[in-house]
Amino acid sequence: PVIHDNIAEIKNWAFIFRQLFWAGVKPKDWRITMFGGKVTPPHRKKPPFWSYNYPGRQILLSIYHLSPQTVSYYIEFFEKHNGLLLEGFPSALDIISKFILEKNRSFQMKAVYSTGEPLYAPMRKRIEKSFNTKVYNAYGMSEMVGLIQECEKGSFHLISDYGCLEIIDDRNNLVEDGKEGYLIWTGFINTAMPLIRYQIGDKGILKRE
Repeated sequence: PVIHDNIAEIKNWAFIFRQLFWAGVKPKDWRITMFGGKVTPPHRKKPPFWSYNYPGRQILLSIYHLSPQTVSYYIEFFEKHNGLLLEGFPSALDIISKFILEKNRSFQMKAVYSTGEPLYAPMRKRIEKSFNTKVYNAYGMSEMVGLIQECEKGSFHLISDYGCLEIIDDRNNLVEDGKEGYLIWTGFINTAMPLIRYQIGDKGILKRE
């Protein structure tokens, strides 16, 4: 299990909201969340397929109830909630985007924030088309050892005050800039469970400018 203390959680949210500032989102703005949680009873056949977190200004939208039979309710939901931040796993956002585009509809959200899974180019294209805004993608992990965030210009930035990144090859040697290798993280924010030179198993490329 991964252990976090309260200070780490607060710092992690601060880094997330710094990225959302780039998208024009403020901490007190309402947001729609589609991270795969079971937010309503699983056997519910009629709306609401969402629940409200009023202190967090968050509407939790169920992906499990989305189907050809219920998509009209989701479209009505987005009609009433235009202009908010939409956040979620790329797969969940892509599923709802496919349904919306199949109905020849689109909405105007303030921004879309995606994390937790790879965001592939076709997925990004569908999400941005269905919600008429830019996707701000982020790479992170529950261990809170590293963070990479996309800015408003579409570049990905290593957040060096969150964690230190090394990229190594199969022989544990540092790779040259622009070459793929294994990501090795040393986290700075989670003192409850500090991880030093933690090999998470992911691979990537670092390009310094």
